[in-house]
Amino acid sequence: MVDGSMQSERGSSLIWTSLFFAFVVLPLMTLVVDASRLWEISLRVQTAIDAACEDAAVSSVDYAHYQQTGEVRFLPAGTIYTIAQSTFATVLADRAQKNFSASLTVSPNFNAGVVRCSSSVNVPLFFGQPSVSFMRESESSIRFISR
Repeated sequence: MVDGSMQSERGSSLIWTSLFFAFVVLPLMTLVVDASRLWEISLRVQTAIDAACEDAAVSSVDYAHYQQTGEVRFLPAGTIYTIAQSTFATVLADRAQKNFSASLTVSPNFNAGVVRCSSSVNVPLFFGQPSVSFMRESESSIRFISR
């Protein structure tokens, strides 16, 4: 026969288990999902900014003018920005589906022979948490092979 003290504790393990899942397991799972998503987006944005910066650096020299005259001349900064922006958008074509936003800034420095690119990224987290913002940067040398 079960005494009164045992009967009052009946079902308490179900309550403790549900509290453990609600306050420990579920928040940890949310953290794991958000952290892995942020890591993936960070890597994708870094790849996109590297590609955009490299494309801008390679495309910045007016090769036709160089071949005709032997003089190094750079394309207008607006053209370089358009090329970089196009590459950046192509690499991150599915950013609306992945639910994040990213913007690109391109700064060609013709005197130093480099193109610097930076990206600002905003990623909303799951379950009503605030969004996370971070920056990524890249730099590529302006170079070409003279023949």
